[in-house]
Amino acid sequence: MLSLGWHYVVLPENTGSAGIWPAPPTVPLSAVRRHFTSGAIWGCSCPCPPSSFPKAQLLHCRLTASSFNGAYFALQVIYARRKYKVSPPDTAGPPEFERVFRAQANCSEYFPIFVSVLWVAGIFFQQGVAAVCGLLYLYARYQYFQGYTLSAHGRLGPMYFSAKVLWILIGLSVAGLLVHFLSLNSFVGRMEIPSKLQLLFRW
Repeated sequence: MLSLGWHYVVLPENTGSAGIWPAPPTVPLSAVRRHFTSGAIWGCSCPCPPSSFPKAQLLHCRLTASSFNGAYFALQVIYARRKYKVSPPDTAGPPEFERVFRAQANCSEYFPIFVSVLWVAGIFFQQGVAAVCGLLYLYARYQYFQGYTLSAHGRLGPMYFSAKVLWILIGLSVAGLLVHFLSLNSFVGRMEIPSKLQLLFRW
């Protein structure tokens, strides 16, 4: 008898001369959805974060906006290459081109960090707060790009502001994860690992 978490499948010793297994039990899709959203996996009462499964429209909007931001910055680099006649793969040229190129590269370097902490903060902390921080970060990055293209000094203000917003998102992510995992203080005691292993390897 093999345990699959929410039901048991009986594996008979004798399947008959034809060797055909009996049809497995049919589990409704709604029951499977309720099982995974409630966190009842392997007999434990592991609570899933409340906002992990519902639709995260605000986070999707911020992610779409960040994609438009990245596309705009990339197009500006292409335009600068044509304007200052700097062909790929060269990255050196007039100071005006190098500022545009470096501004786009810097925004791309921080993009994976921003997306990661945005989603973690939105799922484990609060979607609305994370979305507001994401909007502020994208606006600061746009101002950073515009300021950097004019002068190297023009990037400082937006850069410091975007760094603060990014640290806020990191803090929200850590706080949400701590609250989530601290609520699982009885998780290990409820797993019943020995009994589950016996059921798993009995057959």
